[in-house]
Amino acid sequence: MNTPTVAERLGVSIPQVLSWIRIGFLPEPSVPARGHGSRRVWTEDEFLEASLIPGLKLIMNTDAIRDLMYLRRLRRNDTPT
Repeated sequence: MNTPTVAERLGVSIPQVLSWIRIGFLPEPSVPARGHGSRRVWTEDEFLEASLIPGLKLIMNTDAIRDLMYLRRLRRNDTPT
């Protein structure tokens, strides 16, 4: 799915989703935008990770959310295959 679809499903604006990427809440999607007019492509797993942010914002500050999401990505990437 693309960023507008992700934003719509989360009930937030597109700039809000892009802000979460910029401040480190989320990594760039698997297929990042490449130039003017292109779109990021999000996997279902990436969407599920993004869906955590609105709830976390209710109970945590920005630095704590950034740290938590970073640790989640580290843990997910360190699992043996």
